[in-house]
Amino acid sequence: MAKKFTQKQREFFHSKEVFHVGIAHEYRNGSWSIYGWEYYKRKKISDSKITLVAEDDSSEQLTISRKDLDDGFIKVL
Repeated sequence: MAKKFTQKQREFFHSKEVFHVGIAHEYRNGSWSIYGWEYYKRKKISDSKITLVAEDDSSEQLTISRKDLDDGFIKVL
């Protein structure tokens, strides 16, 4: 079973409509290297995943799990 978002993470995702998302592609020197930042809008949220759509192209979707955040693979501001 997927790990659920913490209360603080849920509050963060519910508090905003648009998110600045960076996706890492390379693990170097103990951390992920972010290769690009995009703006996404919240589409759907569950206990363990959030689905976002690109602000400029609604056909582009991104699903973020609690593990992605915990591992630092995806950074959301």
